[in-house]
Amino acid sequence: MRTRRRRSRRISAPRSCRAAQAARPRATRPLSKRAELQRLREAIARVEAGGASAADGGAIDATLDREAESRAGTSSPFAEAEGLGSPRPFGLRDDDVPPGEDDAPDAREIALRLLTRREHGAGELRRKLEQRGVDRAGAREAIVELAEQGWQSDERFAGQFAADHAARGDGPLKIRAALQARGVKDGAVAQALEALEVDWLGQARHVRRKRFGDELPATADAQARQIRFLMTRGFSASVARTAVRSNDSQDD
Repeated sequence: MRTRRRRSRRISAPRSCRAAQAARPRATRPLSKRAELQRLREAIARVEAGGASAADGGAIDATLDREAESRAGTSSPFAEAEGLGSPRPFGLRDDDVPPGEDDAPDAREIALRLLTRREHGAGELRRKLEQRGVDRAGAREAIVELAEQGWQSDERFAGQFAADHAARGDGPLKIRAALQARGVKDGAVAQALEALEVDWLGQARHVRRKRFGDELPATADAQARQIRFLMTRGFSASVARTAVRSNDSQDD
């Protein structure tokens, strides 16, 4: 037995309803921040070129009003769209804003951080502060203040520097030259070297043996080469000659 298929009739809305829907205005999607900013730029460009319309003027006024309202909050949508991150007057970029006092480096804080790592002479500390953006006057003022408070001392720096380099096998002439190059005064340098109480001849012999072995040089050329080596390590010519001609067990 055949069954009849019943055709379903599509129920359509009355013509009056369709006309009302067609007449209803469609909701427009709001512009993104970047699109709105681009639209504003185009309007400003047309105003500057002299071909602007009344709509352009209204768009500029409306955008400026929204920008003024947004600056009252934590951040500006135009600043976020531009990647600035913080509210700025409209049309002003980060590189146009003059640096404030908070942007200046703190000379005392930087100097203290350097001094906690190791001792520094005043000249060396001033050079490092200037390399980190501190002006000469600010660096000098900070160093004087820290020296008065006992944080910085050329004498203490010279003593530690001399002891460290003497332990490495350097001679007194090299240590003296290195301290003077760092701006330490001669009085502090002499005091640091005297405090070492090092037998410089014994030091030179130890350095020679470590480099060339226990056997003394047999030829004049070998002696001259070893003397030059010891002099480059900071020993005087007389100490170097004695060190290459005799061992500890022999008379000087």
